[in-house]
Amino acid sequence: MTPSPSPRPLSAGWLTAGLVALAVLAGCDSNAGAPAVPERATAPSDSAYARLLADLGGVDGLADFRARASDPELAATLARYGIAFEVVGATAGDEQGRLRDITACPQTFPTSDRTKWFRLVGAGGVEDHYIDSRGRPLTAFKSLGPVTTAPRQTTCQTNVGNWASPASSYDGGHLIGSQLGGWGGRANLVPQQYNFNRGNWKRIEDAVAKCSRLGTAKVEYHVDVDYPSSTTLTPSQFHADVKIGGAWKSADFTNTSGGGTSGTSQATSMVSWLQGKGCY
Repeated sequence: MTPSPSPRPLSAGWLTAGLVALAVLAGCDSNAGAPAVPERATAPSDSAYARLLADLGGVDGLADFRARASDPELAATLARYGIAFEVVGATAGDEQGRLRDITACPQTFPTSDRTKWFRLVGAGGVEDHYIDSRGRPLTAFKSLGPVTTAPRQTTCQTNVGNWASPASSYDGGHLIGSQLGGWGGRANLVPQQYNFNRGNWKRIEDAVAKCSRLGTAKVEYHVDVDYPSSTTLTPSQFHADVKIGGAWKSADFTNTSGGGTSGTSQATSMVSWLQGKGCY
């Protein structure tokens, strides 16, 4: 049996990337034979998040810690790196005004909500989002199963897409898809090339949604994006990671038509892997 590969290395380009998923199912797998992935853009690092990743052993170690830590333990660890932590949602005793703040549609979040890890709790389940030091969504991840489809905020989606140039070529794309219970507001939306969003990216989201039949907390789904500069609102790359049964699978795309020249092969490889894990 081929051993599972290590998660992507913690290189300079990877330091701004985000949380990787984890789950519990028996199994062993490999990314051997997967198509080559696009080169990662060099993005300005979010220094607090980069230090957290480095000290916890990269995205794999951070994901493992996130899975076993209680909310207070997670908050205390994040605080040592200057990262704030907040649980928001009706079931967390949230006042609805605060929930509206976090799921509203600002181009960038205010200073008080930057370098901050949000845990959003609602009908679609619990998902985590990290807002970078520039006030932009950077990472999101979610434990899946069972999946409850979340409502869309169509006005916000339109607004987010219009922030890119040319606006006619972009959607407001979800990090965690609505069919996976992903929130509809800005914390979960970034400008995404429309053909990519509605094509190869959706293929992965639809396939991951079918994994919910594996049972509660059997699948973890993670997405992060890279920004090409400290001021742009439009990511240059998207990365999706799924963990099932201790095995990782990654798909990497450029934020261009189809997800780039390897976009179709990346999506096809991920969908085939998920089907092999029982997601069909």
